[in-house]
Amino acid sequence: MNQPAEEIPYSNSLKNHWHTIERSRSVMAERIRSLASTLSGPRQRQLRSVERWLASSRGYDKVLERPDVLYFCQTWLDASLGKPNDEPLTEPEMIAAIGKGYCKFESSAPPPRNLTPFLYPALALFAWLLMIAFGSVFVIAEFRKMYDEFGIELPMATQLVMGIGSWFEANWPWIFCLTILSPIVLLISLRLSQRGRAFSLSWFDRRFGRFRIQLSVWGSHVASLLAAGVGDTEAIQIAGRCSSNKRLQTSSKLFSMGRQKYLVDPERYPLVNNSLTLKNRAAKIAILEETGRYYRSVGQVVQGWWLDWLSKAIIAMIFLTVFFVATSLYMPMFSIISGLTG
Repeated sequence: MNQPAEEIPYSNSLKNHWHTIERSRSVMAERIRSLASTLSGPRQRQLRSVERWLASSRGYDKVLERPDVLYFCQTWLDASLGKPNDEPLTEPEMIAAIGKGYCKFESSAPPPRNLTPFLYPALALFAWLLMIAFGSVFVIAEFRKMYDEFGIELPMATQLVMGIGSWFEANWPWIFCLTILSPIVLLISLRLSQRGRAFSLSWFDRRFGRFRIQLSVWGSHVASLLAAGVGDTEAIQIAGRCSSNKRLQTSSKLFSMGRQKYLVDPERYPLVNNSLTLKNRAAKIAILEETGRYYRSVGQVVQGWWLDWLSKAIIAMIFLTVFFVATSLYMPMFSIISGLTG
């Protein structure tokens, strides 16, 4: 396997100067708390998570598992190493270091979960359920009474519609409560699932097919580890171990051990594979960061495309439901009319 050789970590690596971060943890946490107070939503919650992490000492090995914390530690260290004779940072230098760390975090983190695009499909689905419930209680029930009086044999499609209508008519209070409570439970679950997670990856992101977003987080994590002076193989292993995607966990392990030529499919994700073969560390870091940003933007476009088609599919489902129910309910009428005219 043509994998780049390990490079010797920089002399100013985070590990060699971890005592500087340990000494400054409380000040860093205070500065991040001040920054978080100016924000809201997922970004504020994520910065609170970084602040809590820094407020409790967990050691160098643990910081490698948190790319969001790494960005602040590395920028603070760079600012500290620029001071002669180990002088403490001044107030403006502290603010600048935290600001630079936040810029790196902001440019590398996936966009916060925006539920607005899901609103239209959700409303369309709610309208579909409401239409079925209304039709079951007020329309299908009347047709059922009428056909019972005639005592004719109903077609299979009509029996199916009648059966569904009877079930909705009997259980409509539970269906209504479930329809109302489901979005509320989903919103609460998404918010709670983001706590303490690097880059605020929610349960939705970790469980469903946003592989590009997960790959972008993996690439950004590797870039932050390399910038902190971690070796190539170790950086890939750590990022893979901390990834929320099992596919990336396995691929990172096999790739770092030389058992797999490419990290991911070279046809679909050539940027990541090509960046990992670069021998120049600075170039590798820069390209991994840009690749992460690119995959994040592509992931958002793909999500928008699927949501657009989902909305269209729900509208089509509403029209097909109306057509099927109307056709099924009026099919026995032809038998009745034929019997009367015969």
